[in-house]
Amino acid sequence: MQQAATRVERLRALAAARGDTPQVAAPLPPVEECEGFYREICAKALRFENPAGWRSLAVAARAAGRLLLVGWQEETLDRLARRLRRQGLEVEVRSPGAVAPEPGAPLLVVLADRRPLAPERVAALRALAERHGRPPLANLLTPEVDAPVADAFGAILRSADETDCMLETLAERLVGLGPAT
Repeated sequence: MQQAATRVERLRALAAARGDTPQVAAPLPPVEECEGFYREICAKALRFENPAGWRSLAVAARAAGRLLLVGWQEETLDRLARRLRRQGLEVEVRSPGAVAPEPGAPLLVVLADRRPLAPERVAALRALAERHGRPPLANLLTPEVDAPVADAFGAILRSADETDCMLETLAERLVGLGPAT
């Protein structure tokens, strides 16, 4: 920290000696004023592996009118669930250990971890994927987190972001991926 402060002071002294006056950058406009721009960035940031698997999820969710969101990060799952509900789906949030196979209930596993998965979570996710026929997995944060389980899931989505704008974009894309019903 001290080294960074020293470098900043040296740069200020150098600028003053040259007669430069530092310009303060204008603050970014509020998100509401740039929503289209942010949405476009979010849409470009989504990385869908196996698009056919994601279309199948979208079609199944719309046909059933519901979706099960499964994961450990309740706050992120709740935020995504609210957005999916606005897209017209009934959404239930569950932990990986509380999911029993339900006919006609499409399932999406959501990771929002910044740290590697603990071995017990890897085992739980692998067991869940096996019981539920390799459901899709959405990894919203650190891409490397899903490495120990990626092969167990039928489709992977990566965004490296869990902002409100990204969750809104994700909900719209998930519901809109399949053909209209």
